[in-house]
Amino acid sequence: MRDRGLEGAAEHELLDRAYAEDRILVTLNVGDFEALVRKRTRVSF
Repeated sequence: MRDRGLEGAAEHELLDRAYAEDRILVTLNVGDFEALVRKRTRVSF
């Protein structure tokens, strides 16, 4: 999300921004983001 000025932002901030803007988030750190998504949606993968 470099184009949004969020380089270096916390993972939860990136997820919140992507969710709010209906964007797709691509990451190499999928494990941490899966945990954040589980907290947000209470679903399991």
